[in-house]
Amino acid sequence: MLELKIDLHVHTNYSDSLSSVEEVLEAARRKKLDGVAITDHDTMMGVEEARDQAHGLLLIPGIEVGTVEGHLLILGVTKPPLKGLSAVKVAEYARTNGGVVIIAHPHVPFRSFNEEAIRRIRPDAIETYNAKTPFSKQMIRKNIDLAERLGLPQTGGSDSHMHQTVGDMYTLVTVASRRVEDVVEAIRRGRIRPAGHPSPLWERPIWSLHRVFHRLRLALTANTSGKP
Repeated sequence: MLELKIDLHVHTNYSDSLSSVEEVLEAARRKKLDGVAITDHDTMMGVEEARDQAHGLLLIPGIEVGTVEGHLLILGVTKPPLKGLSAVKVAEYARTNGGVVIIAHPHVPFRSFNEEAIRRIRPDAIETYNAKTPFSKQMIRKNIDLAERLGLPQTGGSDSHMHQTVGDMYTLVTVASRRVEDVVEAIRRGRIRPAGHPSPLWERPIWSLHRVFHRLRLALTANTSGKP
């Protein structure tokens, strides 16, 4: 059996990261990761680009789906779900298509589920280690308590929005081979454990400022495209 070190929650500039796919993959190699899951918000375009650039890295196809109730990480699917689905329907889509469902960054305001909703979703795991989560020690403890209370496996991910923080937190996955299918099945069976350290505090304000300019740019583009 192998124990692989995989960051299961990474973003690229196909959604709201400062970094390109190439930069993300190179950072993963520098951090000595065995693999990385690209989980952009509501798109898998970054995954498509990364397929030709992985070069020895295990690429886990993924997506972070935003729902009214909260955010879900879906790993192991080849296409994104339809937009506008409820969290329960997104989870059903993932399972029907051979993927796994992970509750992303629980206890983060406005982006996480309450316990009753998590029970309805029936996820395969909970992301207890998230390197971007504020007040990390307290949040991680709350996340672990939640996972243990629900009897669910735990994952770790950097939730990186800039390549410098890729691999700060990650998941150790016990598998028989380096195939994507084996990694997905190991997550489903709970042969995983989270590890790593929080991202540095300077990362948060830099990314927050970038996010403001990103949204402003999108708004200006939309206004310009709407002109006759």
